[in-house]
Amino acid sequence: MILGENLTFQTSSGKEILSNVSLSIDSGTMAGIIGKNGAGKSTLIKLLAGLDQPSQGEVKIDDRELEDFSERELAVKRSVLSQEVPVSFGLSVLDILLMGRYPHARRVTTEDYKKVDFVIESLDLGGGLKTSYPSLSGGERQKVQFGRALCQLLPLEKDCRKVLFLDEPLAALDLSVQQLILRRIRSFVDDYGLTVVFVLHDLNYISRHCDKVFLLEKGQCMLHGSPKDVFTVDHLYRYFDVNVQLIKGAENRPHMIFN
Repeated sequence: MILGENLTFQTSSGKEILSNVSLSIDSGTMAGIIGKNGAGKSTLIKLLAGLDQPSQGEVKIDDRELEDFSERELAVKRSVLSQEVPVSFGLSVLDILLMGRYPHARRVTTEDYKKVDFVIESLDLGGGLKTSYPSLSGGERQKVQFGRALCQLLPLEKDCRKVLFLDEPLAALDLSVQQLILRRIRSFVDDYGLTVVFVLHDLNYISRHCDKVFLLEKGQCMLHGSPKDVFTVDHLYRYFDVNVQLIKGAENRPHMIFN
């Protein structure tokens, strides 16, 4: 479903952030991108989502190059939750959620409100829809923005062939909310075939929930495969400089205990 071929990205000053990265992600897969700070994870997400253009290489979704999509086509095909979302002064929580529906029609309809209601119920957002968005805490804003990204992709149907890109989606969230969001993401993958690509620093969350893992180091993809393939004692020491004990977690996936 997602194919990145020989992706290289250089800044305007000539600094190379990514170098010749190739990867493929099947439809209905939950894929995690890991690596140390500065490895190029957020840059890779932006290239795959079409937010930035590669200096070299190309990205395809469903065998179509990204530049072949109109802005509207791409907006209803994939949504993105970035690390930093500008504060929207004067808007309410409901306003932010409805922003996710803008690519679908020129004006908000009853059907749009029904889809927003689905997200409100899924994420338990009903308590403060009229609350001013800028007045929320960082974690509360992140939860609302996650809801906005979901609203953009609805409706979800079986084998929906849509993509949700998430860059550190759990930042500043309480543990209970982190668990809620991960469960919801996994259910959308399993029930509708949604494809999810996300960056996350918590390696145990990646191991527990992802089907495929890509490890970046200094702008190159050094490892890819299942959590069992990537999360080994040797790999974790080599690429993260940590000593770790591995035990079997849920579904026999590796669970890391850091020494």
